[in-house]
Amino acid sequence: MIQKLKKVLYTVDESHPDAVVVIQSLDDSSVLAASIALYRAACVIARVKREQGQVRRIVPAGVLRSAKSLVDLAKPEIKMATTDDWRIKMLRELEEAEKEAEAFVRVSDLRPLKELHTKSLLIRDPYCKLIIGKKGIECACELGKLAIPAQPTKPGRIGLNIRYLIDAVSNLIARKVVSVEVVRRQGTDILVLSSEHEHHYIVEMR
Repeated sequence: MIQKLKKVLYTVDESHPDAVVVIQSLDDSSVLAASIALYRAACVIARVKREQGQVRRIVPAGVLRSAKSLVDLAKPEIKMATTDDWRIKMLRELEEAEKEAEAFVRVSDLRPLKELHTKSLLIRDPYCKLIIGKKGIECACELGKLAIPAQPTKPGRIGLNIRYLIDAVSNLIARKVVSVEVVRRQGTDILVLSSEHEHHYIVEMR
């Protein structure tokens, strides 16, 4: 379970000394870890078998990275988050954001995106356009074009940083199917990869 919570760490800027993850108990059996960076965010929900209590903790990224169990995240010196923590507020806003487009994709069909990773290292800001059409999803960028089989329910498009997309795909917990959505928050489009236990958010690249 602790390994699932660590999946949010890819959004954290490791060079920043104050990089944190918010750990929040949702109920007696689930814990949410949330991390927000400038252009992306992630939250992962993990199921546990013992009561955690209604707590929110601001955990340094390094502490979560080295934690072996939830007990390591309950130390007195770890700062408690206030009820109005901006990260929790933002995640709530993202969950309530208006849906612009949606498709359901098998995780295995997203894996070929990772092949673009090595090529993207040569480009400073590797832009790609993700188009949800009537027959599937197309990912087009100067590195190439990739057709992804999908079951679209609402067509749409978004331009984003391919590296962030590859990071999100690499850190998916889901093994079968994920929802690929474009939502709008305060005039900005955001790509969401989600399953029952996770949400990965990538902000539109201007």
